[in-house]
Amino acid sequence: MNTVVSQFQLVCDLAWVPSMTISAQMVGVLVGSTVAGQLADNLGRKKTLVSISTLHAVFNLVCAFSVNWQMFAVMRSLVGLTIGGLLASSFAYPTEFIGIKWRAVIGSIPTWGIGAASFSLMVWLIQDWQHDLHFATAVCTAACLPAWM
Repeated sequence: MNTVVSQFQLVCDLAWVPSMTISAQMVGVLVGSTVAGQLADNLGRKKTLVSISTLHAVFNLVCAFSVNWQMFAVMRSLVGLTIGGLLASSFAYPTEFIGIKWRAVIGSIPTWGIGAASFSLMVWLIQDWQHDLHFATAVCTAACLPAWM
């Protein structure tokens, strides 16, 4: 099993790095959700969603090719920024196309839970963090392609 900790040898003196990286990613989520909500209101939800999804794919791809833990930590922070943006803009966008009668139903469908469960299964099957990120990037890119056509 190839993990970030084993590849970058984040043990002993560097045992604090994984926790710091997760914290930095969560700060990115906080900032991204705040900024993306404003961008979606000002620029439009579709433009914001497509732009953030594209950035998310790029940042994930670069993260998969990280050569050291510092690059990995910075890229995970940027991925967190885009995750926050996706969370802020992707829930409201589909409800704009649904009638008032069905908005509450569509808004409460647990799509994130299904995605998280699917991704967990994929991670368990592949067991290599770089290949996991390649797969996640491919899925995100495939989702973005129709918007650019």
